[in-house]
Amino acid sequence: MAGGEIYQALERGVIEGAEFSTPNVDWSGGFQQVTNYWATPGWHQSASIFGVMISKQAWDALSPETQEKLEIAADATLLWSLSFTERRANDAYKQFRDANEITRMDAAAFEQIQTMANSVIEQVASEPFALGRNPNGPDIEKIRACASN
Repeated sequence: MAGGEIYQALERGVIEGAEFSTPNVDWSGGFQQVTNYWATPGWHQSASIFGVMISKQAWDALSPETQEKLEIAADATLLWSLSFTERRANDAYKQFRDANEITRMDAAAFEQIQTMANSVIEQVASEPFALGRNPNGPDIEKIRACASN
C-alpha cells in the first residue's frame, strides 16, 4: 500500500492499524487520529540517516585537507542525524503509547520475516543495479558469486 493511502485506509476501516516509517513520521501522518492501534517495530525503515556519496574521481581530485574536512563533516552529520531521528522517534513512541494500543511482532514473526527477506535479497542481488543488501542476513557468498558473473 502506498504511504499516501494509509491514512485513508485507516479512516475507512480497510486496515485496523499501521506502521509506515519511523514513529515520528507515523505520528506526523496522523495515524493516531484514525486508529486505536499502531504496529512496531518498523521493518522496512528501521532508521533514517543522512549520507553523502562522491565519485572516486572527484574525491581523488580533492586536497587531503578538503578530504579530511569532508570526512569530519560527514561524521558530524551522521551523529546529528542519528541523535535527531532517535530523539524524535522516542518522543513519538511516547505519544503513540499514550494515544493508541501498540502491537509488537513476536520473535517467531521476526525470524520468519528475516528468512523471507534474506531469500529475496539473495535472489535480487545478482540483478543489475540491485540494492537489496543487508549485513545481518543473506548468504554473502551467494552475493559474491553474483558479483563475479
